[in-house]
Amino acid sequence: MDPITIAYLTSTSTGAGLSVAAVTGVIACFKGKQKGAVEYEQHCEANIRDYTRLLGAKIREANDTPAADFEFVIRRAAKVVKMRDEFKEDLDSLRALLNATIDELASALDAKSEASLTNREVEIRRLVGILNESWHGKETLLESKLRDLLAKLGVFRRHA
Repeated sequence: MDPITIAYLTSTSTGAGLSVAAVTGVIACFKGKQKGAVEYEQHCEANIRDYTRLLGAKIREANDTPAADFEFVIRRAAKVVKMRDEFKEDLDSLRALLNATIDELASALDAKSEASLTNREVEIRRLVGILNESWHGKETLLESKLRDLLAKLGVFRRHA
């Protein structure tokens, strides 16, 4: 049974029942909004984790690719650069966190031909390896910066 009905049925007079029902309804409405906000924050948290895990997975896929499949490394490395570049204009503070090695990777991938990319294989694999080694520490920091940004945008509250 809903709070308004309970308040109405348990009161001794109709006037008192309606007053209690109104207060109970306001409280129930507030609690519902709080619950919705918590669910929304959980959704945002999940999206943050999904994004960082996806980026990390692309880095690991590029790093773990056998030597015979360099074309796959190129495609994965290009996706890492693309995901970072989606942040480029609006999220400069996040870009700074991902900047140095991914910028080097972007330069290494900026080739006009497959032969040119093949000549850069050692460098591309080295950079992907550096990203893979440093990802664990950066992943947590990136999540924190994303939360800060979302809090600044009013999407959800900062957590202590």
